[in-house]
Amino acid sequence: MGLLQSRIHEIWARARGSTLKGDLRYTNTTVFETFPFPRHADRSYDPRKVPVGEKYERVAAAATDFDQVRSAECKKQSLGLTKLHNALAESKAPPELAAAWVELNDAVTAAYGFPKGTWRDTGEVLSRLLELNERASAAPLAG
Repeated sequence: MGLLQSRIHEIWARARGSTLKGDLRYTNTTVFETFPFPRHADRSYDPRKVPVGEKYERVAAAATDFDQVRSAECKKQSLGLTKLHNALAESKAPPELAAAWVELNDAVTAAYGFPKGTWRDTGEVLSRLLELNERASAAPLAG
């Protein structure tokens, strides 16, 4: 779930999704099914398998922390997720939430093996994800 909450996935969704009245329209076939998840420790690619290893545990821990901080902030400010995520995008989020967001994105970036901070560069993320998508679509799934 951490990958799907990350800026990396958001970049993919905005590039692959369509819009409806100016809002992102997230569709399973164009966004989720084409999203290139990181390769497993053995370098295999199978999005149906749960990845194991330290870097994926870091993503899970960061996602849990981000969700807890975000939930508390939603209650504290009586805000919905959209407004809170907009505050993150505009760098107007409370410091604890912003820090949890950065840690989640740093963990996801490390899970992909991308250079630190890559998640902040939309063009670089999209270029790398497109390359991974091409490789993943060329390799048959195991099993």
